[in-house]
Amino acid sequence: MDFKQAKKIKQLYSCNLLDFARVAGGHNFRPDRETRLKYRYYHQHRGFVEDYGEPKCVGCNRCGRVCLAGINPAAVIKDLYEENV
Repeated sequence: MDFKQAKKIKQLYSCNLLDFARVAGGHNFRPDRETRLKYRYYHQHRGFVEDYGEPKCVGCNRCGRVCLAGINPAAVIKDLYEENV
């Protein structure tokens, strides 16, 4: 291998993308965007709490700042938590 000709390729791969949940045979467990987004927040804020005792979210609100719909996930989760307390 000649390291002078090597190149680094960076690819975006996220659970929000359509191909992420595609399995053998072409079946996709989360074909709808809404389902993928729901699972992402469920995984970060419920799944990690059950497994590790704390959410995966660090509270930076980066997702809220870049949301094209203007949704602030931190505020939504806070409201949901207050409803259940």
